[in-house]
Amino acid sequence: MLYVCALAALLLVPDHARRRALLLGLAGGISVLAAVAIGMRAASGAVVDRFYGTLLEEPVGYPNALGVLAALGVVIGVGLERPGVAGRVLRGSAALLVLVLGLSGSRGGAFALAAGLAVLVALVPGGARPGTLLRALTALLLGGAAWAVAVWTDAGGTWLVLIATGTWASAALVADRARAPARVALAAVGLTALVAATTLAVLQPVDTTSSLRTAYWRAALEEAGSRPLLGSGAGSFHLTWERRGPDGLFVRDAHSVYAETLSELGPVGLALVLALVAIPISAAIRQRSDPVAAVAGAGFAVFAVHAGLDWDWEMPVVTLAGLGCAAVLLVRSPVPPTDTTD
Repeated sequence: MLYVCALAALLLVPDHARRRALLLGLAGGISVLAAVAIGMRAASGAVVDRFYGTLLEEPVGYPNALGVLAALGVVIGVGLERPGVAGRVLRGSAALLVLVLGLSGSRGGAFALAAGLAVLVALVPGGARPGTLLRALTALLLGGAAWAVAVWTDAGGTWLVLIATGTWASAALVADRARAPARVALAAVGLTALVAATTLAVLQPVDTTSSLRTAYWRAALEEAGSRPLLGSGAGSFHLTWERRGPDGLFVRDAHSVYAETLSELGPVGLALVLALVAIPISAAIRQRSDPVAAVAGAGFAVFAVHAGLDWDWEMPVVTLAGLGCAAVLLVRSPVPPTDTTD
């Protein structure tokens, strides 16, 4: 009911002219959340959690949830082309969010970010595509470099704050090549890929968490195969896991809204979920000449992809952010003026 009411409010209150403001507010909220996450880590140090190791998770409480929010904020930050100070703030925030995504260790968030940026580049008008690419690459390079430095040096306290502040400032000061030549953007893509591959090869980040996602998905699909019409019932995956998973490990969710829905509610339930996802995506495709719709479509794609990789679509802070992007795509269009001439 929370999600239904929130989406209804987002559809009824803003109008077409305020879509950009809604996205800016969403980006601002995520950026504040990221700054709080950095501040809490700097103040408390890297507390070792028995599940998440030293991965960045607060103030959300789950590293992958923080990671997908950061990914969504990156897409908005690099996609919205704004002049002056507002544009610099967005570019700086995008780089800072890449750093936060790296510190969260969220592989699903990184994959969702890649998918979101691909959708953004595909939907954005052709003339703005090179500039969008360069803003994205700037955020990835500077944020990724800051993450590498933070991991290499095991930065904490004041040093972590300085790294985060320097990341934001350096990205904010980079000139926005809004109409850069395509060859420059392509060369930058190649350079970024080379730098990223080299960094990962040298850094070799330690995986501090274990993942049984493929086992969860396999159990859900096996259950769907055994109950192909109606599924096992809403909220019953923990019972499926008791029957099909290893002994002694309690798991409530299949870590994929699509696999879990198919397992619990059958093909009809999955079709309804896919329809809910398809409506905003199809709206983004229909409005692909609109830069604001392109950004919202890419942000919603981040949410939709990540919902297939983890359970944090059940966390309101994540799903409300995704619904905010959906509302931008579905909000009512301006009504043309009525001709009252005789």
